[in-house]
Amino acid sequence: KNTILKNKKYNFDENKFVYITRQNSELLSNNIHKEKRRQILNEEEIIESLKLLGFDIINLVDLSFEKKVELFQTSALIVSPEGSNLSCSVFASERTKIISISYILSFLEHTKHITETIKIPFEFYNKVKRISVKVDECSMSDNMILDKSDFIRFIKQQIKMANNLTYYLTIDVGTKNLAVCLCSHNDKLNVFEKINIIEWNIIDVSFKPLY
Repeated sequence: KNTILKNKKYNFDENKFVYITRQNSELLSNNIHKEKRRQILNEEEIIESLKLLGFDIINLVDLSFEKKVELFQTSALIVSPEGSNLSCSVFASERTKIISISYILSFLEHTKHITETIKIPFEFYNKVKRISVKVDECSMSDNMILDKSDFIRFIKQQIKMANNLTYYLTIDVGTKNLAVCLCSHNDKLNVFEKINIIEWNIIDVSFKPLY
C-alpha cells in the first residue's frame, strides 16, 4: 500500500458517497456456474433511493487499478455487498468508512480485518432476506433481498454520523510542538480561517476523524 500511494496526492471528498454493485458478477470468468451470487436482487430500487441521497453507483470491473485506488482514497462512505470488491479497502483513506452488506457475520471477517489493520471505520448491515443459491454447497453464495425502507434509514444514519464527526486537527509548525485540538465537521472552514491569522510557520494541516 505505501509503495503504491507513495508520491500520490488524492483530494478526499467528505461528500462523496459510493455504492459498489456486484451486478453482472455472474458473467466474470471465475464464476463457472454463471449464476448470480451474493447479489442484491432488488438492487434497482435500492440504487434509485441511494442516488437521491447523492450516491455514485460504481461497478469496480469498469475501473482500472489506479481508479480503484483513487476511489477508495477519496470517498467518505463506501457501501457494498460483501465480496472481493471490498478487498480494495486496504487502499482507503483513514477518513473513509466502509459499510458491508452480508447475511453471515463470519463472512465479514476479511473486510473487518482489513479495516482494523489500517484503522479505518467499519460497519455492517445484515438485516437481509437470504435467497438460496443451489449451484454449490457454499453457504456464502446466497443472494439477498433488502427491506428498502430499513436499509435507507440505516444509510441516512451513517451519512448523519459522517457529517457530525469530531476531528483531530493537527498543525505541523516545524520548529514548534504540534498543536492539536478538536473541531466538528462544520467548524473546519472556520478553523482554517483562524489558522491564517496565526503567526506560525505552518508546514502542514491535517484532519483525522475521531470515530
